[in-house]
Amino acid sequence: MADKNLIGLKEDASGFVKMNELANLVERLAARCLREIHLDVLSYISLEENRLKTLTTIVHELSEILRIPRSTLWYHVNFLKELGLIENRLGRPVKLTKKGEFILECMLSEMERGRK
Repeated sequence: MADKNLIGLKEDASGFVKMNELANLVERLAARCLREIHLDVLSYISLEENRLKTLTTIVHELSEILRIPRSTLWYHVNFLKELGLIENRLGRPVKLTKKGEFILECMLSEMERGRK
């Protein structure tokens, strides 16, 4: 396990990493490791009007909106599924997992900070 001091996490008096420190690290990692297309996919899935759509429908629509090949979009969607950020079952609506909601919120927050 990595030394917390090496990655800049500070412990409180009881030896635990503070939650805001960990959230800050996750925010920075998400902003640097995930691409704009991942943010586009997560954002699109999170829209209220898309809550009943299947992943296939989402990919078809986003492919047209973003003007990128479906195969490229599927590649990125599968990456998000592997990370556990989106969840889908055959014939069921796609949705963000709790992790996906958190990461989307982190990415949007990091973007806001970058604009200021």
